[in-house]
Amino acid sequence: MVLRADPHSLTRLLSMLRWRPRYRGEDKLPLIVWMMSHAFQQDLPAALHSWAVNLLPLVFSKKCSYSSQSIHLILQFVEMILSSNQEARDVFLNEPVRPSGMRLIPPHSFEMLLLLACPARVEEATTERFQAIYPLLKEVALAPDSRSAGELKHIFAFSLKFAGLKEFPALASEATAIAFSLLTQNVDCFMQWDVLYKEYLEASVALLKKLVDERWWIPKLLSSSPTDNLIFEHAMNSFMMKNEIAAIIEEVANLSLYQEADYLCKLLSYLNKSNLNAAKMDPSDLKLVEDKSYGVSAAEEIEKAIVSLSLSEAAKKMDPSPLAAKMDPSDLKLRKLKRR
Repeated sequence: MVLRADPHSLTRLLSMLRWRPRYRGEDKLPLIVWMMSHAFQQDLPAALHSWAVNLLPLVFSKKCSYSSQSIHLILQFVEMILSSNQEARDVFLNEPVRPSGMRLIPPHSFEMLLLLACPARVEEATTERFQAIYPLLKEVALAPDSRSAGELKHIFAFSLKFAGLKEFPALASEATAIAFSLLTQNVDCFMQWDVLYKEYLEASVALLKKLVDERWWIPKLLSSSPTDNLIFEHAMNSFMMKNEIAAIIEEVANLSLYQEADYLCKLLSYLNKSNLNAAKMDPSDLKLVEDKSYGVSAAEEIEKAIVSLSLSEAAKKMDPSPLAAKMDPSDLKLRKLKRR
């Protein structure tokens, strides 16, 4: 009765118990689940949030390996939450953020959930149950809300990281889909992507491909706001600039990736500028005009920029229009600074 009368008292208690070793352990789990089931009967969002913060990490914990019976208990609790009310989905999506400002499914919890639903090694019974609850929990985790834009950027960051893991195709594919979803609902994620672009180059190429393949988002997102359009164009220009600089002076080993990324960036920029016809356009119909004079002029421009400016200043002043693929790195001769 006390728990039902003041369920938030348990919320405060659980946050303390997480950090006290004496309250950890498999033998304490049944009591904790029992208390949560009674405390949050009338508050489904609080129940889901408490599960994501307090119980889900126990499944993912490397310090203490829980038995299959304990994992069953943890899964049973969230399955009960999701199926207890026919309107549960609407309740969660209408309130994806708690009054405290935290999301029902915080980014670190969603990251665990993603890895459990797309594991490197499939454990049939457990994996299937996580995969069954994953779609709804993913909806809740990605539901737009202006109060938690920063947390969605956190999700975008780890999604981009996983999108480049080709050795785990299921995880990479799902992570790419998540990153795509966030980009197409919040153009500010393009700014986050700009920061992470070179660090996760393979993932960036995969995401650029998806943006081209699923081009319906261009008129839907970018035509509605001149500001959004400017953010997108700035990101594409920044990517192309990074492609050129890296292909010339840094990342010869990844030259093919930079060339592919450069083509995709130019294609997306082209589609944006002609977005009224974007849905009907076939990428194979797009022929980029080759201009051999680009190589010399761009090389000279970059040479001057590198000698006279720091790389950050050079990035601001360079013209990103030439393709790095058309440039021969051997043509670039850096001036030797005279010793003073």
